[in-house]
Amino acid sequence: MNNMDGTAPPSATEADRLLGEARRLARSSHDAAWPWIAFLLGLGATTSMAFLAFGTTTRPDAPTAGNTAVVLGMLAWVGALMAFAIGRARGARRGFGRRWILYITAWAATYIIGLLIGSIWFAGNLAYWTIAATAVGVACIVGAVLESRRG
Repeated sequence: MNNMDGTAPPSATEADRLLGEARRLARSSHDAAWPWIAFLLGLGATTSMAFLAFGTTTRPDAPTAGNTAVVLGMLAWVGALMAFAIGRARGARRGFGRRWILYITAWAATYIIGLLIGSIWFAGNLAYWTIAATAVGVACIVGAVLESRRG
């Protein structure tokens, strides 16, 4: 019996080999995602801790030494996370897909909106910064969970 394209179906041995190859490729793709999952979790942790630090200062909208240190520390950690993830992940060499653009956009939107609203209207309000920290952390956790389930 021939397939629609005129070729014979694979033998049982060949079908088993093809299924094994498909499983190996799926596992390889899933295993390649771990640096990016770690990156998302680290990004969420770093930025949410920065938001909590903003809430413990008296004027997060003013360029105080404490806020400058928090921002510089956060940027250093984000830079370290990015260097590690890009250096270790095979996917970085092939470029980022749409889902990564979505994950980073969700993080950036919650971070920028939280920072702007907090700096303008909630300077020094720990309750607001706790909510903003939770929002930016959840955005990254959701992205990491979605990515971990892809495999």
